[in-house]
Amino acid sequence: MFMDTEKAAARIGKSASWLNHARQTGDGPPYRKVGRSVLYHVEDVDRWLESKTRTRVWDFDAKDREAKTAIQRAAG
Repeated sequence: MFMDTEKAAARIGKSASWLNHARQTGDGPPYRKVGRSVLYHVEDVDRWLESKTRTRVWDFDAKDREAKTAIQRAAG
């Protein structure tokens, strides 16, 4: 089942404008473009949302770890 941007945004608890921006930056769930329509598959959105699960504040990948280290060094 496919959803438009409004329904996909509601499903993840964000605004449509947030989802539009996330699509531009590549931070949002996978989508399909059919003509002028942007469509999100329910399973893709749910899988993306599940991938955002965290177990602690500093649960991040290697890139984030490098960024944190650089910030800490800069702070002295």
